Amino acid sequence: TYGNNHRDRIYHSTLSAEEAPVINNSREDAWDYSFNLTAGKSFSEAHSISANWFLRIQDFNIDYTGTNAFSTKMKNTNTGGSISYNGRFPFNLILKGSIGLAWYQSVTDGKSYTNIYPTLNIESSYSPSNHHQFNLEVNLSSNSSPASYKTNDVLQNYEFLYRTGNPDLEDYMSFRTMLNYVWIPDYKFYVSAYGQFSGRFDPVIIVYRHYKEGQALLKTYTNSGHFYSWNTGLSLTYRPLNHWQFNLSAAYQPYSMRGEVNCSIHPITAQLNATYYARNFFVTLYGSPATHTLKSTSHTITHGKPTYGLRAGWSNSNWNIQLTARNFFNRSWKGAWTEEINPLYEYTYTSLQGDNHSQFSLYVSYTFNYGKQVKRGDEIEGDRSIKSAVLY
Repeated sequence: TYGNNHRDRIYHSTLSAEEAPVINNSREDAWDYSFNLTAGKSFSEAHSISANWFLRIQDFNIDYTGTNAFSTKMKNTNTGGSISYNGRFPFNLILKGSIGLAWYQSVTDGKSYTNIYPTLNIESSYSPSNHHQFNLEVNLSSNSSPASYKTNDVLQNYEFLYRTGNPDLEDYMSFRTMLNYVWIPDYKFYVSAYGQFSGRFDPVIIVYRHYKEGQALLKTYTNSGHFYSWNTGLSLTYRPLNHWQFNLSAAYQPYSMRGEVNCSIHPITAQLNATYYARNFFVTLYGSPATHTLKSTSHTITHGKPTYGLRAGWSNSNWNIQLTARNFFNRSWKGAWTEEINPLYEYTYTSLQGDNHSQFSLYVSYTFNYGKQVKRGDEIEGDRSIKSAVLY
């Protein structure tokens, strides 16, 4: 995949009209090569193994012009292999897993970093009866920083804020495990309870340093501390009659970040859906309260807005029609707002957008050759682009 990205950015403050604007323009050529080879063997209908090898090379050449003019070259190489196993055992036990070893190297303007890391992924499910099922997932992996985080030079963003990358950034390990239990006593009830833990150890975070003898701030990146998140939730589905279905889900999702800056939040999320079916027609009423999240790369908390709506639809073998009215009593354009908490720099950002405003949408589709088993790609959304390495 090849990408040619042109980005132009100009900042001008009405509070200091006599000062020259800050101009950051960039021209980027980016290449992304991916190779993958897999070989497998089935011993029976219940057991199989496979081996996988991959290679990925990313190459970035960027020229910055304007207030700060410089060029940077980056190259990332990632290769490794893994062995996978899929098995079905008596008593409705299914086990899938893979273990591997990989090598990663990044070179930024001649400065190199190399890392060798293990990979582990396990998925298993056990059904003691038709009414109960347990699912367990375990994942261990290594995370590398975006190429833009390793830019060596300094860009000016505003009057007092400058930004640079850190070529010395190291990869960090992440661990995730989830246990899920499903109970289906009869066709009217469906209950799912789950618990999940995720951890990132010595992750890459955004930090601010004094710059220009304390007259400005420098935004950069470093490895620091750890980031933990828990997720405990319950989901209920109830069908009192053939035409009605109710869905209720709730979760407790605390986040904790420790390192140069300590931060934690303890949000509770919930969602309620009520749906009525009548042949090819359905109506759904849904709603959820505001949600809050903590970004793992920075001490940034996003405060969401409550959402509610009414959706109706009709379909047959060829036609699909949906009409949605969302937040129909809300006349405000204010959406989610974000705050960053840092000893040297704090800000609050409020977005003005249509997501929280009242919305009405109509969706109509017609499917040709319905029922024929024709496999094809997504011509509209199937394209793939390279994630830019430009620093902004």
